[in-house]
Amino acid sequence: MKVSQFFLTTVFAALFFMSSSDAACICVNHTAGKHCGQSRLLSGCKYDYIYQCNGVYGSPAYEYGPCRKGCIQESISRDHCRL
Repeated sequence: MKVSQFFLTTVFAALFFMSSSDAACICVNHTAGKHCGQSRLLSGCKYDYIYQCNGVYGSPAYEYGPCRKGCIQESISRDHCRL
């Protein structure tokens, strides 16, 4: 298998899994930090959950968990759970 064929196969497989109903929360920004699930900087995430992005566009976000009293959107990468 040629390198280009392997690359395309890998990309299509990733797109297939990302489009499934149980797709992971994805960082759609280049900003490392914490973000609320409803932020425009994330895709496919749960509302009122807090996530960590590593600054790499398209990478999966690390889920810290739910914000029981709501998630507060502050300046970029400084979102937090309501206390």
